[in-house]
Amino acid sequence: MIEKLINFLKIQYYRTFKKKLFYVNKYVEQIPDNMRPGLLYVEGSGNEHWFASLLCPCGCGEEININLDENESPCWKLSEGKFTEISPSVCKNTGCKSHFFLRKGEVKWCGTN
Repeated sequence: MIEKLINFLKIQYYRTFKKKLFYVNKYVEQIPDNMRPGLLYVEGSGNEHWFASLLCPCGCGEEININLDENESPCWKLSEGKFTEISPSVCKNTGCKSHFFLRKGEVKWCGTN
């Protein structure tokens, strides 16, 4: 119960006081060791994208890895364009337990799972 309250308060803090991050796709051959906030690093070759990674938008600093390979499960879909869109939602089961969508580059929080 306390953990859910802490997560809720953390999300509210970032939504209210932190500058909004707009995520953009950055296409790379390999995910870098030093990632920057606001970038979704998309790994692949040509038009094939296998994997994406970003820093958690809550500010905890944890890396979130997203599978884009349709032959593996679970799998997310990435929009092609400058601003990032991912579906379905991204939900961390550990740590800060952030749960969010990325729509037109903007974080849309789902709550505190």
